[in-house]
Amino acid sequence: MQVSPAGQPAVYPSRWGRELAQALGLLAAVLAGCALVFWVAANWPRIGPQARLWMAQGGLMLGVLLAAGLAGRGSRWAGPWAGFAALATGAVLALVGQIYQTGADRWQMFLLWAGLILPWLALLRTVFLALLWVLLLNLAAWLWAFGGGMDTGFWPASHGLSWGLLALLGLNAGLLVLAEWVAACWTDPWHLLRRALVALLLGWAFALAVQGAWAFEPAHGGLWALAGGLPALVLAAVYRHWRQDLAVVALALLAAIGIVGVWLLHDLDTFEGVLGVALLMLALASLAGRYLLHALRQGRSAPRADAADAMDMAGAAVAVARAAAAGDAANALLVSPPWYFTLLRVGALLPALVLLGVWLAFSFELDSAGDVLAVGAVALLAGLGLARWARGVWGRDIGAVLVVLGVLLCMAAALFLMAAEADRAWRWPVVLGAGVLAYVGVPQFAVRLLAAGLTLAAGLWLSGGAEILFSPAGERAGAAAWLAVRLWALLYVGAGLWVACLDGGPGGAGFRVFRLRAVFWHPLAWALMGAAAVVALLLGGVARAPWRIWPLAGQGALLLCALLPGLLLAAWMASIRPRLPGGLRVAVPLALCLAGLGWLMMPAVSVALAWLVLGRLSGVRVAQGLALPLLLAGLFVYYQVPVGGLTLLGKSAVLAGTGLWLAGVAGVLLRAADGPSGRAKPGVSPGGWAGGPSASLAARAKAGWPGRVRPWGVLAGGVLVLGVVQAQVQRHEMILSQGRVLILALAPVDPRSLMQGDYMALDYAVRRQADDWLRRPEAARVRAGGRGCLLLRPDAQGVWQLQQLQVLSNGARENSVRENSTPEMPVVPACRSDAKQVALAVRWSDGVSDFGAGSWFFPEGQGDRYAAARYGVLRVADDGTALLAGLLGMDRQALR
Repeated sequence: MQVSPAGQPAVYPSRWGRELAQALGLLAAVLAGCALVFWVAANWPRIGPQARLWMAQGGLMLGVLLAAGLAGRGSRWAGPWAGFAALATGAVLALVGQIYQTGADRWQMFLLWAGLILPWLALLRTVFLALLWVLLLNLAAWLWAFGGGMDTGFWPASHGLSWGLLALLGLNAGLLVLAEWVAACWTDPWHLLRRALVALLLGWAFALAVQGAWAFEPAHGGLWALAGGLPALVLAAVYRHWRQDLAVVALALLAAIGIVGVWLLHDLDTFEGVLGVALLMLALASLAGRYLLHALRQGRSAPRADAADAMDMAGAAVAVARAAAAGDAANALLVSPPWYFTLLRVGALLPALVLLGVWLAFSFELDSAGDVLAVGAVALLAGLGLARWARGVWGRDIGAVLVVLGVLLCMAAALFLMAAEADRAWRWPVVLGAGVLAYVGVPQFAVRLLAAGLTLAAGLWLSGGAEILFSPAGERAGAAAWLAVRLWALLYVGAGLWVACLDGGPGGAGFRVFRLRAVFWHPLAWALMGAAAVVALLLGGVARAPWRIWPLAGQGALLLCALLPGLLLAAWMASIRPRLPGGLRVAVPLALCLAGLGWLMMPAVSVALAWLVLGRLSGVRVAQGLALPLLLAGLFVYYQVPVGGLTLLGKSAVLAGTGLWLAGVAGVLLRAADGPSGRAKPGVSPGGWAGGPSASLAARAKAGWPGRVRPWGVLAGGVLVLGVVQAQVQRHEMILSQGRVLILALAPVDPRSLMQGDYMALDYAVRRQADDWLRRPEAARVRAGGRGCLLLRPDAQGVWQLQQLQVLSNGARENSVRENSTPEMPVVPACRSDAKQVALAVRWSDGVSDFGAGSWFFPEGQGDRYAAARYGVLRVADDGTALLAGLLGMDRQALR
């Protein structure tokens, strides 16, 4: 496999050294960051509030300083460190809210977070910062619209949910237009920002259609469904003819099919109608597939396709060549399609298959294994006949659907209906027979992927998958070993098939039979690797016993899984032409194999790195993209579950040691690639592991005043964040020191249900009383105000009691609220306290009020002491803002 630029063989090893160093350095940074998170979590109860704040702010400033310094040098690493600083900003804001328990609306925090990182986004223009900013805006808008915003009179209450979804739809449409307008300002070869915005927009459109079809608005449901379906059609047309991106077209067509199905299903009352909807969805899926096929065939020669589309079209050309070698050139893009074509077909076929299964089960009363198996066999054989010998595309599509439906019915019969002892011997023949017939008989990639995935899932279940989920604690080591052995088999067979099917990959003539039949074996390789990812995550959740007491087979299987990424890297580097130096080919895979001992008990990390290497080796971007979420999911499982008997401190030490080892290897590689001077050797390309261009930032950083301003702007953004945080802290501290003291009775609760780790959830008698008032029928319009004040006065014992609930005036609804106000709930312009009473600011949504102070955090091991709390001490500012200052016992004295 030739990956070196033509004409530059002399500098090729140096470029490889830099690419590997960058990849290992990034992995080391992820592991080191997780180690820090684990260490902080382990020591969190012992760290005081101010120390926590200083620690979080210190991490924030470290990221800002590194990002500014690297931006001044034009380094590509300025963006990742700015991303770290952006994440640290959210951590600091969340920490302030946790420490002071202000009870502020969550949407305000997310909106503030998005505003604070906007300067870094404008200066560095990285895709990660853009994606984070878009996500924060969507979270803020969602929480504002459905966490109290729609109760403030912004839109009509009768259509509040639909109007809220429409507003979110408009927000993402505007962001998508903005992203297209400024697309030239940054490098995004994979169109991640565009596709993320499209996915969000289509998600809100689908939710709007579901709301219109199923909720309480039947008279206007059609309009809301149209409002949800229209953006999908517009996106499909725009990105087919204007900004060519067939992945977006596939997502839009899939959303449109789903919206049509939801709208048709909402008022069906017969099973014949279910059959009609299923057939219509199949017809729409076939039309959408043909439309996308036509676009793919046209797009291979389109001059306006950009870099990402060119890669997709190159993949389509490879599919044609592979299918021609397999003797099925007429249906090349069905046999070996791009990922988004498979997504469209699988996503559209599965709901239709479920509907067909429901119709069959209820219409023909399939209540025995024999009935289900007979219908499944008929569907499977009929589908095989149509898929193999039908002349038109429609006939082949119907055949593919019948085949998958037959496999589903056969699997259901084998797994759930063959419960009798006499029937169990037929389970394996039924599962393997149906899966193999479907896989061999239908050459379409989507059908083969589904058939292989269903067969693997059924096989794992039949071979003991049911027992693993319910195994007692004493047998967990054996159960984990069982899973590890199966994970090893799935992972090595899947990776071996993947490598063997590569065009020009390792193996030479010995793998010729696989390369000529790559279209046959590649779906099985995908299914095996996907099953390995699922089994690895499940294994991480049950592998609680230390590795040293596992059965020998389980120990060996886990060790082989941990070594696989290094072995794959060795095979890849051995296939490079011109040949890399022997030291590089041996040392780097060996270093990665040694690092694998650090994630021995994290098999999902091994699978994620195997995905990454295989995706890079084959040029499949989807495999590379799946590696990151799988890696993060594996680390999350490692954090949540006491894997291998390790504490959080032990896990932190393992991750830190592994990260330091990889960082050292990356440093040695960089020094070898750059030479003793520390500068890149002449002619070395700075391309990165992901394959995207990376020299533009260095060029822009030194080009005129924008390059000189960038590092100072990054620093100014950090100062702004710290200034805003410190202003919040000072305000809260002033309330705690100068606010009026309130003693409120805690609502009666069971202390055992209160205790949750190192904090306890609190509730108050006055809040429950306010909720009772708000639930009265006459308070229906008053509730629409959304905000108000609790007017409190002290009793003879000094405990403050609720006297009145005041509603704050609210613009468009003020008149209607005033008309329905009562002496207990009058309308006032603002919260005002006086010498005899205190006004406590409160907000409510759906009749539930909240004024903050809902949790009390305490050091680990002191739960029994705080379980005796009966009163809460609050400090209240002049505007009604309340902060929790402490807890008191039954005698209204401090707890001891």
